[in-house]
Amino acid sequence: MAYWILALLVTAFGFVTGFSIGQPIFLLGLALLVLGRWRRNARIFWPGLLAVVGFDLGFVLTAPWICTATSFDLGPSVVECWGALGSTRLPDGVMNPPREPAIRAAIASAFVIGAGTAVIQALRARSGGP
Repeated sequence: MAYWILALLVTAFGFVTGFSIGQPIFLLGLALLVLGRWRRNARIFWPGLLAVVGFDLGFVLTAPWICTATSFDLGPSVVECWGALGSTRLPDGVMNPPREPAIRAAIASAFVIGAGTAVIQALRARSGGP
């Protein structure tokens, strides 16, 4: 019963704080609720849960955090965005950075971490480890 209460609390906290830090926490809570049925089966539970964590990490590391636009002498504005991996300049006329590269990186990191966890667990089970 404590697992379900914790999963609901994490989901509710992520929902309430959705406009600031809540999106990754909400996704983690949803994953806990969906995977709760298999929480005693580590070969299903951990790859799924760590794939969600990998998605969140991949998005946070690749998405731009802040953007600024500067213009000199009423000329075209230059938009520069900063994130965890550095800064990028956007082409002329583009004011909002695209989120698609960050989503692609998040999906790729989710796959790598989830599949990697599943492979590690399969190899441990084959060798007789825990």
